[in-house]
Amino acid sequence: EIYTSLFVGSVSVYKRQVLEAVHALKGVAGTLGMTELFQAASEVVASIRKNEISHLQEQMAKVHTEFEKACEAVS
Repeated sequence: EIYTSLFVGSVSVYKRQVLEAVHALKGVAGTLGMTELFQAASEVVASIRKNEISHLQEQMAKVHTEFEKACEAVS
């Protein structure tokens, strides 16, 4: 929860960097076949590009959850 709050707060200041980081995560997830993580990251990328960040905290929470699941799956 703290992670997503900090992330959302940083979007307005570091929009380009945040977009690049999440876009990179999306690419890796797609390459590795991590569909749920790919879809969650795709939603975040689309929201940032459209400057529609009102639901970004919830979207990032989903990315975080899917990232944790992916990490567990490969460990």
